[in-house]
Amino acid sequence: MPNDILYDALEDLSKAIHRFEMMDFTDMKVWDESIAKSRIEMMVENFEIALHEAEKIAKNNHSMGALKRIQMMQQQIDSSKLVVLERIERISTSEKNLITLLKAFEALIIKFELTTPDDSDIARLRSMMYRVETHLRERPVSENSVQRAKNIINRARNIYSSY
Repeated sequence: MPNDILYDALEDLSKAIHRFEMMDFTDMKVWDESIAKSRIEMMVENFEIALHEAEKIAKNNHSMGALKRIQMMQQQIDSSKLVVLERIERISTSEKNLITLLKAFEALIIKFELTTPDDSDIARLRSMMYRVETHLRERPVSENSVQRAKNIINRARNIYSSY
């Protein structure tokens, strides 16, 4: 295998590693930390297999430049994995916080549906709408959580508009 083909393959792999580091897991409808982590492990394993194959080819071609690049890419994979794992932790925390917030929000909405609210309840409802909207804008959450939050916000808006 000529070195230019090897370098092209390494460049493609480098781009794949960069995309891996940018993963935000927005394709997950329901957040599941264990699934996200297993996806990461599978991808890292695939990268390592590809690097191992490239390393064999580089050794056969006596390409020291390619071998150095492969070593750097292995370090890039390791650091990218840490970045993505940190992102998973942030998403998990964000999901948990949103669920807690939505439970309190739903309890407040139920209170509005069952009793006559006072001015402080109306202010709390408006504040909760703002907090949930801000959470959705500023933190990563799953598609289902976004949809659930939007439904609750719409219920709250309907209630708020009647006061």
